[in-house]
Amino acid sequence: MKILKEMETGYGKWILADMGDEFYGYGTPTDFKSIYGLPVNQCGSRAEVIESLSSSASCCKKMLSKYQMEFKRSFSEGWKQLMHIEEKELEMLLTFARTLRENETEAASVRESLTIKLNGRMHKICIPIDESQLNELLGDQRSVFVADWEGPYPILDDYVDIRKINQDFREINAQGLEEGEVRALFQASDLSGEETAEKILKGEYFLLELGADTDSWTMGLKQKAALAICSSYQAIPALAEAFEANGGEIPDELIGYIAWDRVWRECVLAGWKLVRDNRTGTYWVCNI
Repeated sequence: MKILKEMETGYGKWILADMGDEFYGYGTPTDFKSIYGLPVNQCGSRAEVIESLSSSASCCKKMLSKYQMEFKRSFSEGWKQLMHIEEKELEMLLTFARTLRENETEAASVRESLTIKLNGRMHKICIPIDESQLNELLGDQRSVFVADWEGPYPILDDYVDIRKINQDFREINAQGLEEGEVRALFQASDLSGEETAEKILKGEYFLLELGADTDSWTMGLKQKAALAICSSYQAIPALAEAFEANGGEIPDELIGYIAWDRVWRECVLAGWKLVRDNRTGTYWVCNI
């Protein structure tokens, strides 16, 4: 998912995001409604929607992980109600997002190097690769023997469907994910490479970058991870009141009184993992 537009409104932050074949506008929603077949959560005024679509502001392609929880969980009562988007405004949204997609010229950012055995000879290929080139190399073969691999996608079986892996990488790159993000997600996942790729493509994960400069941190690594998770996702129900009273932030004066080791254990039980990218030294917390 990519941020196409982010703006502050009288109702809080409003975001327009590209999620492949669907587009979402959401801010602080109460629930989902499908309008003209398009799931839309929108809390700004109609005028603000039009302004956001016609604005020439720059658009960010970085993964919108911080806000993913906002359309996957239930929210407290009393938040602003959904406002319907009319058909002509929906068409503006689709045109706006389609134009951005057509103008993308970025090269693939995530790659996998494979050494495969074909007809008794070893071949080294780098995927994603053009489908015509791959078909010319493989011929009629569907599964090939993988002698070695280097990249985020874990090759757990000797024989794999290279075409399927190639397609997964093409689709992952189309989402605008950075290599470090993809590596972290595959590293954190207990699933197979194919199952992990499917979750990434569906957006069924949460991801936070902690950074690499641990010397500057005043908290331990796990405590820092727990704080980042709670600050972004309100993961611990016991802290919900403090979040709501302080606009979604944990007050500085409260941070020192929270048993972050216990909070981290709760995060682990909820499926969160702490991983380190050995290439960059960057720490990530993921839930996939």
